[in-house]
Amino acid sequence: MKETDINKWATLMIEKMKEVHSSNWTKPWFTSRFKGFPQNLTGRSYNNQNKVVLYFICDKYKYKTPIFVTFNQARNERIQVLKGAKAFPISYYDLIIKDKIAGKRVTREFYKNLSPAEQEKYKVIPFLKYYNVFNLDQTNYSEVYPEKWNALVKEFGLNINSDNNFRNALLDSVIEKQTWICPITLKEQDGAFYSPSKDSITLPERYQFIDGKEFYYTALHEMAHSTGHPERLARIFGPFGSAEYAREELIAELSAAVAGRDLGMAVPPRKENAQYLDGWCSRISSDPRFIMTVLNDVNKAVTALEEGIDLNREHEDSTEKQNQIPVMTEDEYLASKGYENPFYSVPTTHKGNLRTQHQQNLLSSISITRSNKYEAERNVLKEEYRAMLSRGEIRQPTKTERIIKAANGHPDLESTQAARRMAMAMGINWKSEKNGLPVIHHYYCDQHGQLHARFYCKDEMQDRMVWKSGNDYILCTGSRSGGDYTEHILPTKEILRIKELNTVELQSSGCRSLLNDSSGEFYIEDKSTGKIEVLTASNIDLGKQPPEAIKKLLSGQQTEMSTQSGATQIMRLSKSPTGWTLKTEKQSFNTIDNAIEI
Repeated sequence: MKETDINKWATLMIEKMKEVHSSNWTKPWFTSRFKGFPQNLTGRSYNNQNKVVLYFICDKYKYKTPIFVTFNQARNERIQVLKGAKAFPISYYDLIIKDKIAGKRVTREFYKNLSPAEQEKYKVIPFLKYYNVFNLDQTNYSEVYPEKWNALVKEFGLNINSDNNFRNALLDSVIEKQTWICPITLKEQDGAFYSPSKDSITLPERYQFIDGKEFYYTALHEMAHSTGHPERLARIFGPFGSAEYAREELIAELSAAVAGRDLGMAVPPRKENAQYLDGWCSRISSDPRFIMTVLNDVNKAVTALEEGIDLNREHEDSTEKQNQIPVMTEDEYLASKGYENPFYSVPTTHKGNLRTQHQQNLLSSISITRSNKYEAERNVLKEEYRAMLSRGEIRQPTKTERIIKAANGHPDLESTQAARRMAMAMGINWKSEKNGLPVIHHYYCDQHGQLHARFYCKDEMQDRMVWKSGNDYILCTGSRSGGDYTEHILPTKEILRIKELNTVELQSSGCRSLLNDSSGEFYIEDKSTGKIEVLTASNIDLGKQPPEAIKKLLSGQQTEMSTQSGATQIMRLSKSPTGWTLKTEKQSFNTIDNAIEI
């Protein structure tokens, strides 16, 4: 990318920030001149990194539609770019794939058709490429195709709902059913925040906001922060007031703005972030590439946001029908027809079979003819595949299905491990265990105090109540009518997760903490690993012990503790197969007169 192109991105961003600041932070990042996403003429949306700058461009020049074309695309549509029109650069990732030993480059299609073991022999280098686009307003499209133009303006030109009672069903569902990647709690308080240590979002009650949209703006901002958790996108948050903190605020601002705009809301910036404006502008001016790194993180955050709230989902009533359609990728279809290789394989001639020059030329000519024929036949099959897709006879795998397939790969491959991490973060169970306990995404209590579990099963996120029977917690999955009804008694590790919902830290020392929950049980948390285990303390009420005694206990020392009968005993922590216990120790007490061994 040319330096002048980088400066275009930086200049556009600085202009927008100053414009927002001059409006006393009341003007939204993106206005609502039209609905819909920035896209090309075929309807394909641009990635979220490009969305940011294209939304800005549409606002700056007051374009009527969010449709963009390249110069060649305009020519193919038999339209012309208007004289004097200036293009704007947008980006996409391309790959350089090389043999690790020979250094020879291969095509992406060739690489995709290799087995995982063969792919390990190649080095994949991603890099950014840029190309220029023009808005449809910058062409004579309206003159060449007046009817199509009027239809597009009508399609995209509707104003976005500005009613103060604005409601968004997707966000309402996420908050009410607790399907977000971390818990979202509504409390009667002044501020909203995301806690990285607890991995939870706290928002004021809806009625405390001026209007419905402001509630959603705030929720999206904090949800954007939560995508940066170490187990997700692993962004650096930094302490309050630091450069890292300011950068994270910019990422959350822009991510909430893009996701909000895609949801039909013109999101204004948060006034409390005005203090970072000068720092943002200064950093972008001195290092234009800074904004590229920010937008790269925005792209990932918005993708996580929109997938988490299921923005691009299809109608629910079509889900069952879709699941009945055979799933097949283009490569799988070609392989089923015997055309899995992207090129014709020429039989290797044994070194001992020497040929004359004429024979070599003839063999080369035959090979070229066969290769051309093979490629033509393969292209015909590709067209057949696309036709079957359009007729609905087959379908491509969903993102969830691709993740499950990748997660079932060889366990030593980084791609398999990455897919499993992604599956766990999304609550997807990739294991094919019949009637087994599904992977629980998270637990939560509803407004009535009833415990619920959210888990992924049968290609959808499900919500079921968890019942307590004695000391057991029971989760029911499946249905009696479907013949797969199962009652699961939750194992110890799941019970500990449930206990964490109401645990309170009583004392901490070194790498251990003492926790207590609402049922009166105690736990030891290992801060170095995050592991929480039950502490069995018979005849000892740890909640009534002196703080110094608890600190000694957690640090591994012996300490005096009072029993429920009032006696004093010397105790220390002891590891057991089921967790932790308190062990009674012998101790010598020296007095002036004698020593008594207990």
